[in-house]
Formats: sequence, C-alpha cells, structure tokens
Amino acid sequence: MKAWATQNPKTAAGDLKYQDTNGDGKIDANDRVLIGSNIPHYTYGVPMSASYRNFDFSMLWQGVGHRDAFLDGALIEGPTWENFFPTYLLDSWTPENPNAKWPRFAFRSDHNQNAPGSNSWYIRDAKYLSLKTLNLGYTLPTKLTGHAGISSARVYVSGNNVYTWTGLRGLVPPEFNPNSDRATYYYQTRNWNIGTNLGF
Repeated sequence: MKAWATQNPKTAAGDLKYQDTNGDGKIDANDRVLIGSNIPHYTYGVPMSASYRNFDFSMLWQGVGHRDAFLDGALIEGPTWENFFPTYLLDSWTPENPNAKWPRFAFRSDHNQNAPGSNSWYIRDAKYLSLKTLNLGYTLPTKLTGHAGISSARVYVSGNNVYTWTGLRGLVPPEFNPNSDRATYYYQTRNWNIGTNLGF
C-alpha cells in the first residue's frame, strides 16, 4: 500500500486501490477519467423470413454494441446490501482467501470503493445479441383439409426470447440498463408455443 498514492482513510486489506492519474500523490476527484458509457454506440434489429413450398420460417435478431456496464449496489456489496448475495461473490477477499477474484465485503462508505467514485475494475462489456423471436410453420395441403370444410390449416411452433449472447450472463439482464441496483430486474422469460391456424 505504501507504494501507492494516499487512498481513502477507510482503505483496508482486500480493497481496490485507485491509480493516481494526475500524479499529485493523492486520490481525489481530480483523478477521474472517462472509463465508459452505458449508452450503446449503436443498436440494431434484423428481421428474417423465408418460405419453401408449404413451410414458412421467420426470426428476429436484436442487439446493442459498444456499451459498458458499471456493477454497483447488490451486484458487488454481497450480504452487506439487504442480504442480497450473488453466488459469484463467494470468491471475495478474506484473510483466509487472499487471492480472491472480488474485494472484501463492505458497505460502499466503509471501504475504498467509494472514493473518488466509480472505477474501471467494475466495468463490464454490456453488448448483447438476442434471438427475440423464432417461428416455423407448415400449411397442410388442401386435399387433406378440404373434405372437412377447412379452407386452410397451418401448424406452427414459435419461441420468444429464445437466447441471448452476452458477457453479462449471470449478472444482470442485458436488455436493461445494468447500472446501479438494476439487479432487481428479472430476466425476460423464454416462451415456446405450439398452435394451429384454421380457416373456414
């Protein structure tokens, strides 16, 4: 610790240490630099559809690119934050686990994390690609349905929120703003449906 600039007085073993970016020997607001933004540089959606004979197929891809997330609140404070405890925080610093991946448990105000503010260690890549909808259908030949008074019959299977590729998996739902206490949001549920469209 002595080789570093003066940190928050509450700094203890297991805390993060801040870089003295302006070289004045102390850590304060003057050391702040831009480390990311949760506003995506671009968003996109790609609808696709095709048909072949009696089969039809469609899907919708959606995503955002070049976006950062800052983990905060329940995501990093462990049981000190309203008893919320993500399992990845089991690998937090303790005297018995000095090589842990995560800093020690403590309220923001009780360790170095709170001064001079956000830090790059908790920044995560928040881009994602999501297969939002997937549909596959088959229209039965009229020679099979006409004698029953059915002019058209289509059977289908469809899915919503099929899969999402993201570096935030297991942390927060990437579709939401993952900053602050956003861990209270639930992931979007995956739904599968099987049905029939009939015309008379």
